[in-house]
Amino acid sequence: MSFRFLFWTFASCLIISGVVGWLFFGERGVDPEEQALLAYEVSLNAERRSAERGGVEDWTRYARSLVTGSASLRNPKSAMQWYRKAADQGYPAAQVGINWLCLMLSVLPHMLKIIVCQKRSSGSKPV
Repeated sequence: MSFRFLFWTFASCLIISGVVGWLFFGERGVDPEEQALLAYEVSLNAERRSAERGGVEDWTRYARSLVTGSASLRNPKSAMQWYRKAADQGYPAAQVGINWLCLMLSVLPHMLKIIVCQKRSSGSKPV
């Protein structure tokens, strides 16, 4: 075998592996999760503007978005303020929202601890 044959064989393998690597691991545009997060952030900002100039329904809708939205944009303290603002006006959906938020923030974490402790004491591994 000649040196020229080995050189071109090695160079071809490097080029092919580079192209295959780019095809499988290269950039393919915007990440769909990042794109969804940006779209949610835009809609959340629009809801905030609507709540700032709107009424009890807008306040409640914005508070619900703050609680149930994307994990990185959740803000239960601010949601409680908006729920209270609407509940003070006598809006029933906001009162339900306050109760639900209190349940989610106070009771459920303790219940999860109890379930995990019960599973550990019974000898089964926690999931």
